[in-house]
Amino acid sequence: MKAYEEAAVRCAQKRLRLFGKEKAVAHINEWADSWAKRGVTVDKAAVMQATFSGVTRITKEQWNAIPDDYKGRWKKGNWNVSEEWIGKRTVLEGCLPGGHGTALVTEGIHFEIVK
Repeated sequence: MKAYEEAAVRCAQKRLRLFGKEKAVAHINEWADSWAKRGVTVDKAAVMQATFSGVTRITKEQWNAIPDDYKGRWKKGNWNVSEEWIGKRTVLEGCLPGGHGTALVTEGIHFEIVK
């Protein structure tokens, strides 16, 4: 991966943590378009893969198996969170497959529930 692609991954990962998946994907698309206008070919698929490789995927059954005391949803009044996070699921990292620790992680940023 070229240096400018690695820089795009770092920026997209920051947007992923702060604003969610949609903003990160939009950033990558805008970045690739700006390089294309300059006649530079970039590996957009590799940038996407590197950006989202840290997102844990769990099934609905795995989610349902987590005790309610360890999961919840962002609500207004929780830690001054962005409006975009309101309603997103949260869980302690240690409850996810391969996870450890007590960090609070957010759906769409740190984990996804798949079918």
